Amino acid sequence: MEASVARAERTLTLLTGTYLATADAAAANIAVVLDVVLSQNLFVYGDGAGATEATAKRYATAVHKWLARINSLAAGKTGDARLAGVLLMRQTALQSPALFAEHAAKWTAALVGLLAKAEIAPLLAAVLHTLVAFIDAARDVAVLHREVASTQIPRINQALVAIAEKSPDLADVVLDALAHSATWYPTLFRPS
Repeated sequence: MEASVARAERTLTLLTGTYLATADAAAANIAVVLDVVLSQNLFVYGDGAGATEATAKRYATAVHKWLARINSLAAGKTGDARLAGVLLMRQTALQSPALFAEHAAKWTAALVGLLAKAEIAPLLAAVLHTLVAFIDAARDVAVLHREVASTQIPRINQALVAIAEKSPDLADVVLDALAHSATWYPTLFRPS
């Protein structure tokens, strides 16, 4: 376990410091970074349990830097940087329910903010797919239901209707997201 945690720490440090160092680098390297994150399960070690204290601390620092970087990318100035941030946010959340629970409210609010902006279609589609994954995960956890679903679902639904009116090419993705919202949260969907 020690070696696995150390490898994950080194990989996260390399990805964050090199492949995601700038917005341009993130946009150019997003496919490689996603492939590494998916294939190596870098976030399954939680708090570094099973490793020495020094290794666990280095791993926690690497994860913290990773989270700061993907948050920065998601709020970036270019659409490509925001796309990279959203894709990495989703994969991080899918691999680590603990990290998702810790950052769900902040990430969901950031994604809803991106929906409100005029964005490129691939970014909007990625944001919609990520939000669907987030609200799906929030269904089963009471705290997340309270912090994420009940506060954000009405805003998400309003943004989805606005997107459907402005971007007919995203109608399939929008309707899918609205269908999930109506199915999973019918009482929150009715006012929308």
